[in-house]
Amino acid sequence: MTFTIMHRDGGMDDGDESAIPFLIAELDGEFDSEHPDVSVTEDESGWCLSYFQNELAVFENINGGDDGPRHMADVPREYALNLMFLVARGDISAVDQLAWRQGYGSR
Repeated sequence: MTFTIMHRDGGMDDGDESAIPFLIAELDGEFDSEHPDVSVTEDESGWCLSYFQNELAVFENINGGDDGPRHMADVPREYALNLMFLVARGDISAVDQLAWRQGYGSR
């Protein structure tokens, strides 16, 4: 599986699992309403897990054709890290089975 990471500043890189903990660490510091999240996208399927400074996780298919975006609030960083690893490895069904709420939530 290949995946892409999106940094807090909007830059994108080819995926490397060892970079995911550093990706989440980019959210440290002051709140930035223009750049509040980082994400991991599985390239083949288009499934994306975004994680925000306010501990919101959003799971959506950026290629469309699904039930729309889903979210979870109050997601601890360690849990978000595990979700990103699952998406990076292409284990979309494991992430999809979780208790998501419809929509983007409060970003």
